[in-house]
Amino acid sequence: PSDVFSMGATLCFAATGRGPFAAGTSAAVLYRVLEAEPDLRGMPAGAADVARRCLVKDPARRPTAPQVAMWLRGAATPPP
Repeated sequence: PSDVFSMGATLCFAATGRGPFAAGTSAAVLYRVLEAEPDLRGMPAGAADVARRCLVKDPARRPTAPQVAMWLRGAATPPP
């Protein structure tokens, strides 16, 4: 689950040039990771859907790596 979370953050950075929880001190970013919704503005809709699912706070609710790979290949679409 932590690798999937990292994938979501990497997708956001690759698409927008910034992380999904903004910049700042380590404490500020950690707080936003734990308490705030990711900022996915500027991402293409499909990529934002995948990133949003990867960045779910509860690790048990995140997709598996194979699910993410299928979504990124276009073989399936993420659930809402």
